[in-house]
This record gives sequence, C-alpha cells and structure tokens, in this order.
Amino acid sequence: MDEDFYIEETSPIKVIIAIIVFVGLIAGSIYYYINYVKETKVKLNNITVELGDKLPTDIKKYITCNNPETYKLDISSVLVNEAGITTSTGEYSYKIIKDSQVLKGKLYVKDTKKPDVEVTELTVGVNESFLPIDFVKTCSDLSMPCTAKYEKISDEDLNKKEGNYKFNIIITDNENNSITKEVSLIVKGENTLYKKKAADLEIDSISTNDAEWDHTLTVKLSEAVPEDSIKFKEIYDDVLLKEYTFDKKETGRDIIIVYNKYNFVIGISIKITFEDNSFIYITESNAVEKESQDNN
Repeated sequence: MDEDFYIEETSPIKVIIAIIVFVGLIAGSIYYYINYVKETKVKLNNITVELGDKLPTDIKKYITCNNPETYKLDISSVLVNEAGITTSTGEYSYKIIKDSQVLKGKLYVKDTKKPDVEVTELTVGVNESFLPIDFVKTCSDLSMPCTAKYEKISDEDLNKKEGNYKFNIIITDNENNSITKEVSLIVKGENTLYKKKAADLEIDSISTNDAEWDHTLTVKLSEAVPEDSIKFKEIYDDVLLKEYTFDKKETGRDIIIVYNKYNFVIGISIKITFEDNSFIYITESNAVEKESQDNN
C-alpha cells in the first residue's frame, strides 16, 4: 500500500502577521525596558568627603540612573557649617527620594590630612622631665587634639647628661594622621623648662567645652602650676569653700580650669547659671567666705 504524504503550505499572510507581532513584541519590550525598568533602576554611590571640604550637592554624584534630575537628594544628616563645609568625621546616610520611594546610601566624612606642625628647640636641666609635646610650638588640624611621642623611646633618657641632641618625634591628630619632625634638645645644668612653663600665663585652653566663656577669671595665679600639684589642690579647695551672693536664684555652677599651652593651670573661672537661664562668670568681688560650722 502506498503511503500518502501531505504538505500543508503556510499562508504568506499568516507569516507576515507573525513577523509583525514578533517585531512588535521586541519593540515593546525595548520601550518598556528603556522607559520603565532602566529609568527606575537606581544605583546608589558610596560617597567619601574630606573633612573641611564642601559637601557636594549635585545628585549625579550620589546616584547613577537614567533621569537623576527627577529625584530629590536629602543630605541633612551630615554635619556642616553655614557655608556647607563638613565639620565632623563619621559615617552618615543620605536619601534619594521620588514620590513614595525612599532609598538610603552611605556617605563618609574622613580626615586624611596630616597635621600642620611647627616645632621649637627645648632646653632642660639635667634629669629634668620633659615630654614630646613640649617640642610642639603649634599644631593646626581639623581633628584636634594633637599628641606627640618619641620615634625612639630611648630618646626620653637624653636628659641624663649635658649636651645638644637631635631626634625625631611623631605628632598625631585625633584621626591617627601623623607627621614626623626632627627636634633639638639642649640639656644643661639648671632646671629651666619648669620655670618656662610656670612663667607662661597666656590662656591656651579650658577644661570644658564652653564657647560662651569670656576669659573672666575667678582666680588668677601669679605663677602657673601643674594640675596634679599640691599647690593647685589647695587653690581648688579654697575656691570650693566660698559662697557667692546674688539677687537671683542660682540653679547651676560650673568650675572651669584654665590652662596655658604647657597644660599648666593659670587660673579658675566659675560660671553661675540662674533660674531665668541667664549666667555670669564671677570674679573675686562676688565671693564671701563661707562661715565655718564652729561659729554656728
């Protein structure tokens, strides 16, 4: 028996329609991708800003997408001054906002710059103590305070014998950026460093963070003293044994210790706060001696 073979021919019109539909699907997919998928696909960038630099406000630095101008940038969490300059290191978040969509990215403010340091020659007596920071005349940096250490720890023993010496110290800011400086040490018979520190009565720093302090001293010393000395303890205790009379109710009292650049105490300032939120820095003229219990 012969087998019959049948070949069904496809209509040319059907082929054309199929091609048109196929091309249309591809075109539609491309259009959808470009106008919807690609547009809404946002890549957030990790941003690093140097401390002291201006915070960037161009949203194109923060995101990669098809239409960045349609998004809103929120960088309000980053600490800046009035000029938009970064003022504090740390990890912050920024927001990219469009309608109800909120995306969060990371922004880092870092201090990578070495401190700007000027050193000075130091003269000490034989066996007179000194510290690496004593060689630092100025240290300018956005991440204070500056600290100093010997490059070779054995150099701290150079004061045991008279002579002129040169060695290196390492000065570091609060973000661990450091710079090495060569310094000169002169060791001779008499003790001169302590006298130099004690004679310096210029205000350099205070024990509290009080931007309102007006340099008024309740007690001003005629000679600067170390904070761990018996003399300072006596002065401090004497300040505590005084009362102060005012015509308003006192609600707070802060004792501010004032230092010279060698960290010797040159005075004490007392801040009195009143119930109306006003305050004054008092002088000796406000003080009256506290009556002892023996006289009661």
